[in-house]
Amino acid sequence: MRARRVRWAARAFTLALVGAAALVAWRAGRPPPTPVVGGAVDPPASAEAELDGRALHARYCVRCHAVDAFDDALRASNQGEAVLDMLSFLEDHGASDGVQDRAIVRFLLLQATR
Repeated sequence: MRARRVRWAARAFTLALVGAAALVAWRAGRPPPTPVVGGAVDPPASAEAELDGRALHARYCVRCHAVDAFDDALRASNQGEAVLDMLSFLEDHGASDGVQDRAIVRFLLLQATR
């Protein structure tokens, strides 16, 4: 009778170890969860087309700069130079990265040309 309990315990222990190994293998094959910062997932830096310039302007710029503050410069005949100047200004001035800067400038350019 004692040998029967030992075999049953050994089988249960083996089954538990096999189940744990299967669980570890299953979890290792899944990608890690995306970290959440401030309740929202930050957009990936490579997805420039998906960035919302309006939201980025509201996040980084609206405290000091109105949306129409740069309209005159962006409507000028040398619009290309104005865009490059704006990008270099944001690179030195703002807290956003380069991809976000381009999305903000694209948004301001669209607002200026409406």
